Amino acid sequence: MAWSIPSEKRRIRPWFCLPWDASVFFTKKREVLTQVPELDTLDAVLERSNAVILDESSVPCGGFLCRSNTHTGYGCALEKIFFDVYAGPKVRFYDNSREVLSRSYLDFRACLLEERKRQRQPDKPQGW
Repeated sequence: MAWSIPSEKRRIRPWFCLPWDASVFFTKKREVLTQVPELDTLDAVLERSNAVILDESSVPCGGFLCRSNTHTGYGCALEKIFFDVYAGPKVRFYDNSREVLSRSYLDFRACLLEERKRQRQPDKPQGW
C-alpha cells in the first residue's frame, strides 16, 4: 500500500515538492523521502547534499538552475520563501526564507513520520 498524507494535514507545501527538488539536492524524490527520518533539520538536508550557502553579496561561479519564490501557510499566516539555486549545488536565501523553510521542513517531517507510523499499524480485526 502506498503512503499518502491526508488532505487535512497538507497545510504546507514542502520544499521538496517543488519541481527542481530531485535534480538539485538528491538524485530522486524517493531518496529524499527515505532520508527524511534521519535528516531532522533543513541544515542536515543541506549538509547531506553538500550544498554551499551563499550570502547575498556572493557571486556564484556555477550556472543558475532555478528560483523559488513561493510561500507557506494560509491567510494572514503566509510566509514567503525566496531563494536561488546554482550548480554545485549552491543556495542563496533571501530575507528570512531559510528560517521559514526550516520551519516548513520540520512541519512536513513531523506530518510524514506521523502518517508513516499510522499506516504501518496493523489493522484491528473486526469485533475488537
